[in-house]
Amino acid sequence: QGQRLWFVIFFRKSVSILAGSVCVSLYICVCVQIYVQLNVRVVLVGLEIWTHQNPISTEGEAGEVLSRFTQWREKELVPRRRHDSAQLILLVPTLGAEGRVFMRRFTNNRIPAFASIVAHELGHNLGMNHDDGRTCSCPVDACIMNSGTTGSRNFSSCSADDFEKMILVTGGMCLMNVPRPDEAYSAPYCGNGLVDVGEECDCGSEKECEEDPCCEYKTCKLKSWAQCAYGECCYKCRVKPRGTVCRSSEDECDLPEYCNGSSPLCQSDVFIQDGQPCRNQKAYCYNGKCQYHDKQCQALFGTKAMAAPEICFKEVNSKGDRFGNCGYQNFPFKKCESRNALCGKLQCSNVQGVTVFGKVPSYITTRIGGAECYGVDFNLGSDVPDPGMVNEGTKCGDNKRSYIRKFCASLALNVHASWLYHPGFCSCGEQ
Repeated sequence: QGQRLWFVIFFRKSVSILAGSVCVSLYICVCVQIYVQLNVRVVLVGLEIWTHQNPISTEGEAGEVLSRFTQWREKELVPRRRHDSAQLILLVPTLGAEGRVFMRRFTNNRIPAFASIVAHELGHNLGMNHDDGRTCSCPVDACIMNSGTTGSRNFSSCSADDFEKMILVTGGMCLMNVPRPDEAYSAPYCGNGLVDVGEECDCGSEKECEEDPCCEYKTCKLKSWAQCAYGECCYKCRVKPRGTVCRSSEDECDLPEYCNGSSPLCQSDVFIQDGQPCRNQKAYCYNGKCQYHDKQCQALFGTKAMAAPEICFKEVNSKGDRFGNCGYQNFPFKKCESRNALCGKLQCSNVQGVTVFGKVPSYITTRIGGAECYGVDFNLGSDVPDPGMVNEGTKCGDNKRSYIRKFCASLALNVHASWLYHPGFCSCGEQ
């Protein structure tokens, strides 16, 4: 399993770029060791340091900066290089959320503490919630997913359970596409478990290589009879035949991927163009998933739940409280305007129970015009995306979809199609 991490750092001009690069490399070394206990390998695939001019404004509260960074990442960084997670480090005064910024000098004695924060934020990407208020087993006073800065190098039993749940529910597909040899941002050496440029394979330590039938220890070369040693299209040291499914479709907006018969690696994940209609023209595709309110309500309130009438969204989300809002600005909740109400807090009906994401949430029932509207507040912390908000890309009007800043925006399709080996399909997606 591999998790590709990209760092973007804003330094004051007095900070050495070399020093920053060295420090981040040290953080990742510690982070790699932390995640070994979950059988996940963290690989740094990019480091970008802003020294003169920032592509985004770093003024304002943490949520505002995070929103701008997310938009910049989607527009500029995602097309540039393949990665699973990106983290922004600001050497500026605190913005109100421990996990979103880190205001310290880059010194050796701070490396364990900062690596713990990196591991904490990456943990949220991997389905982990805070340990606070939960019955968790932790070998030390506070584990990595505690909401405060602990400097810990241990995951709690709750974190392990959360991660396992994420794998079971989503399949953990982003962990299965191992980084290519040219993707790692690190000093190559045989035995690091990564296939670096010039290597045919890398089975890791001598003990690990005892369990690898395809790769030669010390030389990082394939055994004389082997065609491959790793990859979704490699089976018993042989490349799978052309046309073999190596990644199944997970949604009507997703497409399966196939082995090409020559490479041990599965093709890049491809999916139907964002904004294409799905669910019988009632919803839109976004990031390979058909996004619609009913499905999101079912994830929160059970398989029989459905979206509440539109009047519920308009009435409840106009209040600007924890159960009805369009996000927050300077930490007070933002009231939704009528035209953006379908992009705020999710309002549901026909509820049987509430899904627990780490800890038991609070929920409220509102009766409006004969309809029962259910809203929920998980209160998972300011550095955790709220599962009770409407997903980005959800239809919020004719030819309109929910946008990242929680407003209803006009739908714009920018189609860049490419022909891949894909029986019956012209696929668009990550290249």
